[in-house]
Amino acid sequence: MVTEALTLLRDAASMAGSFCHSGDLDRSGILILDSLRRRTGLDIKPLQMNAAILQQFAHSALPLPPVERQMIETLLARRPDIICRDLLQEILKQNSWLEQEVFTSLLFPDSFCSEDRFLQCPSAAGPGQ
Repeated sequence: MVTEALTLLRDAASMAGSFCHSGDLDRSGILILDSLRRRTGLDIKPLQMNAAILQQFAHSALPLPPVERQMIETLLARRPDIICRDLLQEILKQNSWLEQEVFTSLLFPDSFCSEDRFLQCPSAAGPGQ
């Protein structure tokens, strides 16, 4: 199933031109994006996965478990060039993380994305957006 999804992403990239990924603002969400990029070979951009979004929705953030904090610190030390490094540093600074469901419905109107179709990057999205 995973192999088929990766193949579908590669095939769709030739039509869409670019893809974005929006996920939880935590280590796992960033690792999913990183895995998609590595396994497909596509330059999949983070969408609303940045420190500004974590700050904007800090009131809804969840406390960062100590073991997760340690795993982020290890990841940053092991992979200093990992995508969304600024977000990982902000997660450590705030000592909290954010589920994507908190912000996606507010930031993405229904006409922009849905669970049953791919999300194409808006042209205005820059690095870390």
